[in-house]
Amino acid sequence: MGQTPLIIASYWGKDEALRLLIDAKGDINAQNEMGNTALHHITENAKPGWPLLPAMLRCTTSLLDAKANPRLRNGRELQPLDICQCDELRSQRLSTLNPSS
Repeated sequence: MGQTPLIIASYWGKDEALRLLIDAKGDINAQNEMGNTALHHITENAKPGWPLLPAMLRCTTSLLDAKANPRLRNGRELQPLDICQCDELRSQRLSTLNPSS
């Protein structure tokens, strides 16, 4: 499977579109051909000072509120928090998760 609309909306910080897709029963845990979910894409691409960071933080909250699984592993056996490079994102709700679970 390639990038889903939900993954693309998350990657670009389009929270309103993301919430519409979630409400339409979009698969919040869909994985692309590399095993990455929307949460993987956000955590891998969110960087401190990046203009889309606030929007990506909102997308993360929307996904977690919708019960996206933050413990899914991608093709490299990494969970979203394992690849997170942004302290702001880490300190958000992801920080309460144990990445080794």
